[in-house]
Amino acid sequence: MRKFDFTITSKIGMHARPAAMVARGAEKYKSKISIAHEGVTLNGKSIMGLIALKARFGDVITITIDGPDEEEAETGMKQVLEDILGEKANENQ
Repeated sequence: MRKFDFTITSKIGMHARPAAMVARGAEKYKSKISIAHEGVTLNGKSIMGLIALKARFGDVITITIDGPDEEEAETGMKQVLEDILGEKANENQ
């Protein structure tokens, strides 16, 4: 099992478009990917679940990955999150 925290530094936070992109990134992996925010843990492959987290700029989310490709999934998800909800996202806004 792998677990890491990620701070959302994108000014727009987690809304429909970023949620869809994160879920698509998570779907590439066989491992179970969960994302938690403020005591709520949801499926990281669910667009609606990610939207329901209501994570905003400055919030910390916790990603848990468990499965056969968890090492690869951790690396991939860190990149996806940085591209969509991190500093790189602010460059494209």
